[in-house]
Amino acid sequence: MRAIASGLLLLGIVTAAKPSLAQPRPISRGDARSSSVLAESLFAEGKLLMAAGQTQAACAKFEGSWKLDPKATGVLLNLALCNEKARKLATAWGQFRDVAARSRAARPDRLKLAEQHVTRLEPRLSKVFVYVPDAAKAAGLVVTLDGVRVEEAAWETDLPVDGGAHVVEATAPGKVDRRLEASVKDEGDRTTFEVPALADAPRPEPPPPAASAASEPPPASASSSHRDLGIGLTVAGAAVLGAGIGFGIAAVAAKGGIGAACPAPCVEGSAAAAESDRAYSRANAYAWVADVAMPVGVVAAAAGVFVLVTSGKPAPSTSRARPRLEPAPVALGHGAVLQLSQPW
Repeated sequence: MRAIASGLLLLGIVTAAKPSLAQPRPISRGDARSSSVLAESLFAEGKLLMAAGQTQAACAKFEGSWKLDPKATGVLLNLALCNEKARKLATAWGQFRDVAARSRAARPDRLKLAEQHVTRLEPRLSKVFVYVPDAAKAAGLVVTLDGVRVEEAAWETDLPVDGGAHVVEATAPGKVDRRLEASVKDEGDRTTFEVPALADAPRPEPPPPAASAASEPPPASASSSHRDLGIGLTVAGAAVLGAGIGFGIAAVAAKGGIGAACPAPCVEGSAAAAESDRAYSRANAYAWVADVAMPVGVVAAAAGVFVLVTSGKPAPSTSRARPRLEPAPVALGHGAVLQLSQPW
């Protein structure tokens, strides 16, 4: 009889709260934009679904209606009843407590019904117990249950939960995160999550020391440029030197042809004398070119060899004077010789 009386009382409460929602009323195109009208429509659909035994779908409608109109205590009451039927006992228990707190001043009928369900559900609740031993209480430790932070005051306290899988995570600065998982039965179960001491997070390796400027090799591009310059000077010098030698040989040959062009006695003004004069001029021209080309070729080739030799050496110390080349002209061929000196 008491169960029947409770059911009749609940029916009277819901009917009084929503007298016009036995059937969903038509919603015009303009009314659909109003959140309150939409909340009423969702509530009416939830009632129909509950009557049809479609509990999960009904709970979704009631929850949608309540989110649109959080002040509607009657909607919250129906949502709590739906969640209880869906065996989400901890969720329903919390919602009944909320309904009781809202109804205490103005709706004693709702207050009585909500308190009855709270009393009936409490011994049936499944709970988790989060245990954090002293060894695990690192500085800045944060513990969460299903993504919701569990404050330190709630550690080592039975926390009502719905049945199903639950996750406890522990994090702290400078520590490796830990994740604990366990399944809880729908009713009357109790599971303990013991948070272990978190391991220290690995420290990042320090960056390698920077190489000193003194030990760094010269840039590859600069060294390559010096080698290219040295090769170019050496090749060009050798070519000019070879040309000078060739002109020297030509000058000697032309000088030998002077006497052959006009054998003694050579008569001045004759054709043979004119040919002899031309041979003499050629010999002098060839000799002049040889005198210029040979020293220039020697200098260029010597400079190229020097650049090649010094291109791979480290820069000299600033405490010592840099070596330098000092050309000193001496006799070479027709009166000039090249001498390279390297004072230190």
